[in-house]
Amino acid sequence: WLLHIYERVAAGEGEAPQITADYVGSRWSGFLDDVYIEETTSGDQIVVATWLHDYERLKWIRCWPTPWLPAAIQFKAWILVGPTDWCALTTLYANLWRERASSQPLLNDPLTSMGNVSNWPIVVNPVSFAQAATGGALWSMPIIRMKSWHDAFEVMLADADLAVQVDRWMTGDDPPWPGANLRHGTLVVSIVDKSGRYNTGTMESGNLIGGLLSTIAGFTADFIDTIFSPTTNSIPGEYLTIGYKST
Repeated sequence: WLLHIYERVAAGEGEAPQITADYVGSRWSGFLDDVYIEETTSGDQIVVATWLHDYERLKWIRCWPTPWLPAAIQFKAWILVGPTDWCALTTLYANLWRERASSQPLLNDPLTSMGNVSNWPIVVNPVSFAQAATGGALWSMPIIRMKSWHDAFEVMLADADLAVQVDRWMTGDDPPWPGANLRHGTLVVSIVDKSGRYNTGTMESGNLIGGLLSTIAGFTADFIDTIFSPTTNSIPGEYLTIGYKST
């Protein structure tokens, strides 16, 4: 079935099959990149399939300077100012909106009301400007012209200690946000903070004598520079006990 591409397309089963693998509460999802037959010395034939992670799709989404205008009428660059997670998701949404040739209006803060995205293959997990502003993410000012979304935001997200999370939503899963109405197999893109840098604290300093020091980051009055303060977090004694098992 994987090898018979033309027959598969003619049958309406899609050109690029997708795969999901669920294990211990996590899900890996991807799409077919290449498939071929490999013959062994014993005469056996093995079908070899290479799958790419769904994040690769974000490397092919172009960021147009003016997503709501035709290709022949474009401003010089797409410019936003705000929390990095909001900037990244708003930019992605605007260009997904363009790809779908959506008739719904593109609001000043489109992630407050994305409208009907039930037939979109890729959606963003929305965060409004107000939510992002109180979330503590570093601010950025992306200036983009026809870069891929990945290339445009890779460094900015890394500087802000944010990570991109892509999830393949399947029927029966919990909705990614309250009221979400998605079709089976929709790819949901989220921006998450897994560093603990600004909310719970993380190991930023220390020495050989005193060990690692847990600090929490905060912004100065200009909301640009960062200051670090020690946290009250302490290492549980069980962590230092070799072979410890919880009961």
